[in-house]
Amino acid sequence: MPRKIGHWRLEEGTGGTILNQVSGGPGAQHYFNASATTASWTVNTLPLITTDLSRTPVQVDLAPTVMGHLCIPVDPAWGYDGTSLVAACAPVDVAVRTLLGGPFDQPSGLMNDGIRSSGQLPGIEPYTSMGYDHRMKGGGEVMGPGVAQVTGPDAIVDWVVLEQRSGTDPSEVISTATFLLQRDGDVVGLNGSSVPRWPVVLGQHHLAVHHRNHAGVMTAMPLSFTAGAPMNIDLAEPATPVYGNEAASFVGDVRVLWPGDVNGDGTIRYSGASNDRDPVLAAIGGSIPTNTVSGYAPEDVNLDGLIRYAGAANDRDPILFTIGGSVPTAVRLVQVP
Repeated sequence: MPRKIGHWRLEEGTGGTILNQVSGGPGAQHYFNASATTASWTVNTLPLITTDLSRTPVQVDLAPTVMGHLCIPVDPAWGYDGTSLVAACAPVDVAVRTLLGGPFDQPSGLMNDGIRSSGQLPGIEPYTSMGYDHRMKGGGEVMGPGVAQVTGPDAIVDWVVLEQRSGTDPSEVISTATFLLQRDGDVVGLNGSSVPRWPVVLGQHHLAVHHRNHAGVMTAMPLSFTAGAPMNIDLAEPATPVYGNEAASFVGDVRVLWPGDVNGDGTIRYSGASNDRDPVLAAIGGSIPTNTVSGYAPEDVNLDGLIRYAGAANDRDPILFTIGGSVPTAVRLVQVP
């Protein structure tokens, strides 16, 4: 017997298609492509619309992975073989520590908070407006009252995105949520202090950190996302395995993310086509290299609230450092797929 969840009646299945036995009349079969990435259902180019709860429930045959991406909570006891239907999602506490190389100050072991102290830290997560493709319930997060006034090691440096990525295909982003990054590297909730909690797909998956002008970093192996089981991942600790080759830099006894992916194309370049240095010069006017401009922008590589092309604390030098410091034609590839 199929089980009913809301207006869906689900039958156990292993296929990658959805069988609709309603729209074509009794017994008719129409197959719809199920996209595990976006959880959108289409036939040819037309969406399958089933938003009218007054209609007869649609009977469908979903692959368990598709159910997971739709985040439909299902009682495991419903699985005829005990495994096909599984609880899909739950909020999980995920404590993360990471450091950004651009604003990192080695003597203090802290990042600078120039964006916050200059009053330029946005109150709403900036990634949606930058075109970032959030997943599941991510996007639109708003900073809590008074958070931007906190000073000291717990002051906020910037916003970061936590990504849950598939354990079998790390290029597939399953769930995202945007949180706040403190000067000491702690990623915290929107109230500026709590451990991040966000709805994730349960099971074995990678965790990645995405920042708007630094190379992201991801756990080397899938982690166990389990309901009721808090997680603690210190990506600033050099002993924590991360994905890829030279995925981050080491400064003293900590790991920091490579700065300088100004144009966000996944490759950090100092010269040549699509390089990340020219946008810094363009941002200050394009002709007088000693100009400075304030603002919340990707060209502010060291996150001090000012865009500088030349002089002390400029935003050009960190890009050169990232690609090796001596050969301007070298490149640095972001290792998160």
